[in-house]
Amino acid sequence: MTSTRWLEKSQTVARTVLIVLFLGWLWLPTLDSIFRWDTTAQVDEQRPLATFPRFSLEFSSLRTFIPQLEAYYNDHFGFRKRLIYWGQTWKRRWFSVRIQNNVIIGRKGWLFYASTDPRTDAAFTAQELQQWRVVIEGRRDWLSARGIGYLFVIVPSKQSIYPEYLPAWMQHAGATTKLDQFMAYMRSHSTVEVLDLRPTLLRAKDARQTFFRTDTHWNQFGAFEACEKLIRALRGQAPGLEPLGLDAFELKSTTLLSGNLAVMLAATGTMPEEDCPELKPHPPLPRLAVDTREKGLERISSVENPRQSGRVLVFGDSFMEQCLPFLGYHFQRAVLYRVYDRGRHLQARAHTWIPEAIQHEKPGTVIDEIAEDFLRTEDPGLLRREDLLRNDTQAK
Repeated sequence: MTSTRWLEKSQTVARTVLIVLFLGWLWLPTLDSIFRWDTTAQVDEQRPLATFPRFSLEFSSLRTFIPQLEAYYNDHFGFRKRLIYWGQTWKRRWFSVRIQNNVIIGRKGWLFYASTDPRTDAAFTAQELQQWRVVIEGRRDWLSARGIGYLFVIVPSKQSIYPEYLPAWMQHAGATTKLDQFMAYMRSHSTVEVLDLRPTLLRAKDARQTFFRTDTHWNQFGAFEACEKLIRALRGQAPGLEPLGLDAFELKSTTLLSGNLAVMLAATGTMPEEDCPELKPHPPLPRLAVDTREKGLERISSVENPRQSGRVLVFGDSFMEQCLPFLGYHFQRAVLYRVYDRGRHLQARAHTWIPEAIQHEKPGTVIDEIAEDFLRTEDPGLLRREDLLRNDTQAK
């Protein structure tokens, strides 16, 4: 009898504990929403998370309030960040998933953005190549009529510089890319100076790593080498420009937490960037600070150097933000305009042309930079129409 009562009591306790644990598990997301217990880093989901909807008693507003509230909850419920982190980690470690959240997991800890592989793209059509030429020549001629120099610059994708770290199934040695095709066409059909930075970065990587392992961008050494090549290319337009040389800087190694691709994998802090080059100027070179401000959909970054003369205006993206301090050693003012498209979650439109900025800045030279991925995917016909509209508006 005693053993039976003990068994019944044990079962009752077990059921009670199970019920308490179950209710506690159900309440955990709500409690985390209140007390913010989840300290996991936010994953970059490459989209804007839903914001809390505005409540109104108007009928039209009430119809959309509940769906908007549900979307907000789906993006912000308790311990969501931790669950995403666990899910991403398990996929990599247990199931050997090699593409997650638009990130390619390559060899030896290298990560790549999972855009279309540049070596497997369909080739440019003859019309597309002609449209690109018309766009670039139109910009060059527009500036030339105003006494302003022009340089068109293409920043290669990380895949183009470090293909050896791509997964084996992505190896396509010897494949002709759209960038190869574009460069060959421009050399034979146009007089516009186009700077392809692939040879520079391929040579530089023999001396030191030029891109981050866990980020889409080049590191400080890669940015410096690119800027040195830019200055050499600009000497024909601005006599007196001379590259500084690496010996003008103290080259140190540092460790960073992790890059933007690691953030997209929910791996912040678990994939540190080690032996990252950091360049500090030797006296008498000053340390130049970048001033950044927002103006509508424009992000304007600038560097002032009273020891120099001349102005350079850059239309570009985050790659050129890293080059800006190095450009500042050669110009009195170096300024970068980045334009965002809110329809694409604030993605930079490095190809956008802004005549108003040229009139305001009064540069001696304009650098027009575009990343290889944009060159491969952008519609040059649309760019030409946008340029004509902007130029006509500016002329009025």
